[in-house]
Amino acid sequence: MRLHIVSFLITCSVIFHIGLVEASSQAKDVVVVSAKRVESEVQRTAENVKVYDEEYIHSLPARDLGEILKYIPGVNVKVVNQFSQATSLSIQGSESRHVLLMVDGIPFNTQLSGQANPVRIPIENIKQIEVIKGASSSAWGSSLGGVINVITKDAGSEGLVHGRFSTAYAEFSTTFNGLELSGGNERSGYYAAGSFLATDGIRDGAQAEASKFFVKGKTRIFDQINLTASFGHSDLDVNDIIPDPFFGRMDIHQPTVATYGQLNADMEYDLLKVQAALKYNKQIIKTNTTFLDFGGVKTSISGLDSYVGLSLNASYPFFEEDLLVVGADVEKQTFKVSSQIATAETLRKQAPYANYTMTRGQWDVIPGVRYDNNETFGSQISPSLGVVYHFDDEQDSRFRFKTSRVFNAPPLLWVHQETSTTLPNPELEPETGVAYEAGYNTNPMPRMNVDVNVFWMDIKDAIATVRVGSKSRKDNFDSFRRRGAEVLFNYELNDQWNVYSSAAFNDVRDKANEDIVKDQGIARQSFGWGIQYHNERGWVVHLTGFYNRWSSPSYLQANDRKPIFDLKMSKRFITDRDRIETEVFLNVYNLTNSKYWSSISFPLPERYVEGGMNVYF
Repeated sequence: MRLHIVSFLITCSVIFHIGLVEASSQAKDVVVVSAKRVESEVQRTAENVKVYDEEYIHSLPARDLGEILKYIPGVNVKVVNQFSQATSLSIQGSESRHVLLMVDGIPFNTQLSGQANPVRIPIENIKQIEVIKGASSSAWGSSLGGVINVITKDAGSEGLVHGRFSTAYAEFSTTFNGLELSGGNERSGYYAAGSFLATDGIRDGAQAEASKFFVKGKTRIFDQINLTASFGHSDLDVNDIIPDPFFGRMDIHQPTVATYGQLNADMEYDLLKVQAALKYNKQIIKTNTTFLDFGGVKTSISGLDSYVGLSLNASYPFFEEDLLVVGADVEKQTFKVSSQIATAETLRKQAPYANYTMTRGQWDVIPGVRYDNNETFGSQISPSLGVVYHFDDEQDSRFRFKTSRVFNAPPLLWVHQETSTTLPNPELEPETGVAYEAGYNTNPMPRMNVDVNVFWMDIKDAIATVRVGSKSRKDNFDSFRRRGAEVLFNYELNDQWNVYSSAAFNDVRDKANEDIVKDQGIARQSFGWGIQYHNERGWVVHLTGFYNRWSSPSYLQANDRKPIFDLKMSKRFITDRDRIETEVFLNVYNLTNSKYWSSISFPLPERYVEGGMNVYF
């Protein structure tokens, strides 16, 4: 029976050639911030952008942002041992450093590696996740792969205290406890969330602890200015013993700390909206490694990445439906690596940008441009032109197209790092390219949505590792081509049942020889599917699955040609007398108990269960 179910779901994926999308994300009134740097309707953006709201996120069996993102089509999350282990992201076949990851516009990408670790970001305080698939340099600068912006929950607006207490227990001695509180009035409010996770891990030596908290406060002054301040802190202590194919068994201890926040002012003067945000993010990453098969040789590396930024933004509507957006980002990022770089290195950037949405009948024409002045890597001009055409039909169909000049600056570490095995390259240049993307969205039947997307990007001065004697360094010499497609389908059978299925294809090639670029964090082919059920009695069931064919090199011995299923079931109990709601839930991970990995060093846990409860008050 299990094989029949698996075959049926895979067949559905192939027949529809489609990509995962939650029902609510295609609603007409969905608002996205990340595409134009101001609030705008999804159907009037030329980018391939998807929004995942709090309700959908809560329905997933996930404990951190990395586990949520693995269910989103077109977003590849590197397979690791779960439970707070560091992971990386890829969008449309990009390298992980090409994906810009932010919380309320605060970047988490470091100058140590160029990439961001989503595990450091808590999920209890997420209002929605906005995902732009494809380069977005005209809005955000360095981002060849895409943008993921986590929007946090608003401060409370009524009552002294509302909240939620969460607790859960899973196999491998895994415990989780969390608390959310909010309250306020029409002028002022607050929100606070904190959580703690501890686990022994799926194998000896893989224990981990993670404590995270986030607070936000708001107030209104002069009836025209809203002030919001937020502060977040994540403290992870992660261990693992990894059987590496080259270095044997490595005992790794990695404590990391992230402290971030911002002070934001929103002002409205008639139709003019102005926003100013002062942002910061300090991340400390330590890695202590013991090579167990080499006499217990120890190494220790400590990295510090500190970011400070000021973002200014203004928008004004013209001719009722047009919208002009102008703004600027001024940023300073400093990093230091113990024992590798003698002094701290600093990167300074200034970037004005603008975009204009011109609506004429069934057409939206959206030109944009951004000028990035990077004091280390020089200047980049990133123009873009997007078009959206709204068909006059009952299916509410629309076609979008966008072309843009894009770039990605390398991390400063590659410019300055010199060790016993690596060399610095002060001549390193940003990767540049031209990107094309198109999409078609339609509702062929009531309650059904289909979304087809294609992309093509040629990258010049691509960065790769080269050998220089017995050492290696990063250098510009390759030209890569990234192209692919995804099709998204969602069907609400009725008010209780919803089904979806997915397929996406990424083709990344070295243009010099047309060889496929191998990377265990990039899925060449991926499929997704799921069924959701909910009723008025408080039951919610979400069965979701995926099939990823990773582009892993042969020496990693990938075992990925099989589907993985996860399940979450929950039931709410409401007591009208004291207005307290209790929700119990059961998560089953890897339902088919499959042995699965993209690298043999990081197997996915076999089937295990997690149970818990939420108390709302």
